[in-house]
Amino acid sequence: MERNTPPAALLTRAAALRDGLDPDVLRAALRRQELQPLQRGVYHQGRGAPPLQRARAAVLAVAEPGAAASHTTAARVHGLVVPEGGPEHVTLPRSERRPHRDRLRLHTARLHPADLMKVAGVAVTAPARTLVDLCRCLGRTDAVWAVERALAAGVVTAEHMEWAAIRLARTPGIVMARARFRAARPSSGSALETEARLVIVDAGLPEPEPQVEVELPNGRHAYLDLAYPDLKIGIELDGRDHERVDALFHDRWRQNGVLSAEWMLLRFTWRDVRYDTARMIDTIARARDGRGQSRIPSPRGPAY
Repeated sequence: MERNTPPAALLTRAAALRDGLDPDVLRAALRRQELQPLQRGVYHQGRGAPPLQRARAAVLAVAEPGAAASHTTAARVHGLVVPEGGPEHVTLPRSERRPHRDRLRLHTARLHPADLMKVAGVAVTAPARTLVDLCRCLGRTDAVWAVERALAAGVVTAEHMEWAAIRLARTPGIVMARARFRAARPSSGSALETEARLVIVDAGLPEPEPQVEVELPNGRHAYLDLAYPDLKIGIELDGRDHERVDALFHDRWRQNGVLSAEWMLLRFTWRDVRYDTARMIDTIARARDGRGQSRIPSPRGPAY
């Protein structure tokens, strides 16, 4: 598969010197930021190189047949949601490992033709393979959230990722990767909701449903971040943006409506999810107990 969006020109040091460019002129252009160094000896003309240019520079710097931009580098080319910053990544279809560089991480793994595509001539891993690689290497919440956004956008299907994982059988981290992309729920509304849901499951409680719709007495509808609909227990998660006064007022009116619909509503902040997990889990377990579900969780820790 190939997408055609011609990338802007890159300049390599070797080609520039071969064409007679004075090294002092090259250094002066770098000082004036007319050139942006992307990889060792590979420059972008101007500032703010787009993801495709960064991928192209990474593959060019490796200069090895069959190499493809991968992991977060490929993810940004495909428009997937991944953390900002960090080095670029390239995967090589070989068994011998190569040392990493300051701006470049090199991986060795099988590259099946079905796992590759070209974007304006740049070899990159296809979206499904890219997401499986992210599930092998990123932190759990970041990996699962990336998969959830890709599923919600229709970039991939669960079946695509299953097949990509099969092609990576016996590759280190593939069992963990399967568990992670299978834990993705495309209806999740935020990375914080995803993180909280995974923490709740780790603790041994049943998995709550994301983005549950509740009909309010006034005929309107509210969506709860997480919920146990059978018990009418809702869980609301306040990220950093909820600390704004306008968000706070909106949430309080919404909460009053949900409570008047005979739901129990539990509220936790991002600090609770990350730093006060035990108390959050105990609160949820006791709420379930109060609604007739007596199971108190036995923490088992993250399985993936």
